[in-house]
Amino acid sequence: MSPKNFSVANRNSSEAPKSDMLRVAFWAETVRVGEWMTNTAIDCGTEFCGLPVQDTAISHVVVHPEYQKQTYKHNIALLVLRSKINYTVTAQPICLPESWSVTNNNGVLVGWGKTAGQTTTPPQQQVLNLPIISIQECIRVYGKTLPISEEQVCAGGQPGNDACSGFGGAPLLVRHGDTHYQICKKH
Repeated sequence: MSPKNFSVANRNSSEAPKSDMLRVAFWAETVRVGEWMTNTAIDCGTEFCGLPVQDTAISHVVVHPEYQKQTYKHNIALLVLRSKINYTVTAQPICLPESWSVTNNNGVLVGWGKTAGQTTTPPQQQVLNLPIISIQECIRVYGKTLPISEEQVCAGGQPGNDACSGFGGAPLLVRHGDTHYQICKKH
């Protein structure tokens, strides 16, 4: 991804409207980069304070040409920004894999949603480790509430360890060594 392009995956969610991807295309005017704590102007952890966030205007949105809102098929879009993002310690690109197979069974979901058991959305970015599961297991766990197809990658399904509301659009990552890659599936 270049410093002017962002990918947005609209993670399947039983509580999210199926028009979320198109809604992103029409209501988002900016992208916020480098956020960690939503309730502070400058994010400070135990080791350092980050730089201020970057709010960058969106030039236009490219929705996947085969996106199907009824089935979530091809639910990804590219946000083209008006200006480049300045990469910092808190604003880094996520790599796209060179090979399109998931070789690690441990996914990482990052976002500001609620996790299982939380009743309020915390201000700090959440990191949730989720197993990558087979399509057969995905259909068994989620098939009654979500349309599932062989073209999808599925994560979660463990009682008490799953994403709830607020994670729509969050990337599903896999870590190899010190590098995180956004999980995508070649069609």
